[in-house]
Amino acid sequence: MQTGAWILARLDAVEGETKRLDSLSARTLDPLTEGPLRASDPRRYSDGPVLIHMLLDNDKAADAADVAQRLEDALERSPDFPFLSATVAHANALVHRDAALAETAASLYDGCPQPLVRALALEDAGALLPPNRATDAVKYLDTALEIYTSAGAERDAARVRGLLRARGVRRSSPNARSSSRWPELSESEMAVVELVARGGTNREVADQLYLSPHTINAHLRHVFTKLGIRSRIELARLAVERSA
Repeated sequence: MQTGAWILARLDAVEGETKRLDSLSARTLDPLTEGPLRASDPRRYSDGPVLIHMLLDNDKAADAADVAQRLEDALERSPDFPFLSATVAHANALVHRDAALAETAASLYDGCPQPLVRALALEDAGALLPPNRATDAVKYLDTALEIYTSAGAERDAARVRGLLRARGVRRSSPNARSSSRWPELSESEMAVVELVARGGTNREVADQLYLSPHTINAHLRHVFTKLGIRSRIELARLAVERSA
């Protein structure tokens, strides 16, 4: 039951939905609430930082800190459990927005057999480092991007490209056509962008594309993440710049 709740909550997060996360407690979703650590459990302790990301994105800082504390308790009980110390450092780096801890986590994950787990730690280290360490941040982000791209994790790779753009560095998608003004976007996302940039509401765009407003909203969330922007105004401005 709890494994299913966790999977559905992660799917919701991908689509930009929070209803399931709002209705479930962090303890319900946290793998460490089901008992001792087991390497074979489909709900891994290394999912802790992912859950913390979801909670922080939804203003649930207290729940995020609770998850980090349970990870610390697990490390105290099982100090030799493989890569658990890396996950604890990663979790606390997110909760406290501590760049040094994020770097520690990325280093401790070296050799981890789960590349996407390490990639997220590298991504967070790059995201948390201050402006005066931009060169180091870009190195972390580039390594994360390489891992995501190799694994076919396109959504994660697009998110990292957005973080790199915020640092003033552009990395194009390997599958993008160089002639395209919007190499970051899929065809369906591009269709939404064209209509929204002209001032269309979610309902108007949905009617024209024969989709639901919920789907349009999900597409926009993904577009904003990929482009490193936060609003329709920024999207419209970017559309003008790319059309010039």
